Amino acid sequence: MSTEKKIKSNPLPFKTIIVIAMVVVIVALFATKFFFKKSVEVVVSSILTDEKVVSELSTLEVPYAGIYQELDDKNGKVKRSIAYSGLVSYGVDFSQITSVDDKENKIITLIIPNVKLSNVYVEPNTLRSIPEGKIAELQNRLQNCKKDLENKFINDEETKKLAVDSTIDTLKNFFEPIIEAIDKDYKLEIKLAE
Repeated sequence: MSTEKKIKSNPLPFKTIIVIAMVVVIVALFATKFFFKKSVEVVVSSILTDEKVVSELSTLEVPYAGIYQELDDKNGKVKRSIAYSGLVSYGVDFSQITSVDDKENKIITLIIPNVKLSNVYVEPNTLRSIPEGKIAELQNRLQNCKKDLENKFINDEETKKLAVDSTIDTLKNFFEPIIEAIDKDYKLEIKLAE
């Protein structure tokens, strides 16, 4: 008969392995916190630089891309062509809108001031000139392009009519639900100031 000896292996219980793993993680966290400590400082500040009441109601924005031609003062020939992109805005002064309440006919009439060109913006990153100019002239070129854009739209009656129509639609969409909620029998009319 052969005698075989069985060797019992005594593995670590599962709970012991979990506890050891948790201790290692906790020690690692504390070590990184103390040895690799980074200081982060957050500064929050608020500065009120300008306080103004804005009553301008912008009712139409028109993107535009064009070319401004810089002329030579001596001979009047084109010295440089500058391509640019910009945006013009039309609007009305909302504080100048007046209303008339005709109680007998149940009509509220809004009288709006003239719609005007309210903002002209040229995106500086879009300026491309041929031939290239000096960087120091960039501000001057930007102002010239802004004047060019303004001149193209200041007397543009077709775009101004679109702006008037857009203003009337905007005001109708804003005020009609309010008037209807107060009294369904009332109607809204919008007229331009004379």
